[in-house]
Amino acid sequence: MLLDVPLEELEQLSVRAMMAMQDLGVATLRELNDVPPTALHPRVLAELRALFDEAGEPLPAQLTERPVKAMPPRGEPAIATGSLRERWTTIESWLRIHDAKRLAGFRAPASADAIAALERTLAVTLPSDYRDFLLIHDGQDEASSFVRAGVSFPLAPLARIDEAYRSLSAQPDHDRSLGASASIAREVKDCTFSRGWIPIGVSARGRDFLCLDLDPSQGGNVGQVIEVVLDDAVRHLVAPSFVDLVSKFFAQVQAGELDDEDG
Repeated sequence: MLLDVPLEELEQLSVRAMMAMQDLGVATLRELNDVPPTALHPRVLAELRALFDEAGEPLPAQLTERPVKAMPPRGEPAIATGSLRERWTTIESWLRIHDAKRLAGFRAPASADAIAALERTLAVTLPSDYRDFLLIHDGQDEASSFVRAGVSFPLAPLARIDEAYRSLSAQPDHDRSLGASASIAREVKDCTFSRGWIPIGVSARGRDFLCLDLDPSQGGNVGQVIEVVLDDAVRHLVAPSFVDLVSKFFAQVQAGELDDEDG
């Protein structure tokens, strides 16, 4: 039954909800019936209510909605332009003033040797804008988010990229078409997996990937960023390039759209 499924196997749980369940010390949804009165983020509560509704049982009454502090008005959205480094300088300055906690979620720089080692392992040349970013930050902490597509994705550190790539490349029938029911952007190849898809972000459930696409379909851009959802045959275009993804991150942060724990 759904309420007895181990939480790590529930594909519907977001990063935020999974962290909330870990804080409560529960291993299944049914164990929520035994927790003390707890106020949860509205999005977490909505996810749990939907799952209990699906299971045909009421949400435990001791789970209530935690008030969310409204973000203060910030005027017109700031815009980052120019090269990757120019854009990130603008974004970093903004985050330092408005969202220092989010900025602290970015990891220390990766070394040029570590980047080159990953390129050798995967037999690829990473786009220059993404390499430039790695030299500033080797991804983010797992509890952070860099972009919200179908789900929220943190940027993965180099070690996680290698691990995720091996997981993706283990998919059978790489060249098989996903069929008429699949949701595939025209810029993205219709296939189970392409060895040119480099996973730079992985969802909490490990079945959704944010990938640099080095093997696009006709009309796509080498280095575009795509969302690959294995279970739902989703292959969506997220951004035309990594530097455009950085600008998308900045826009989503300012709009309050990212799904970090306190967002």
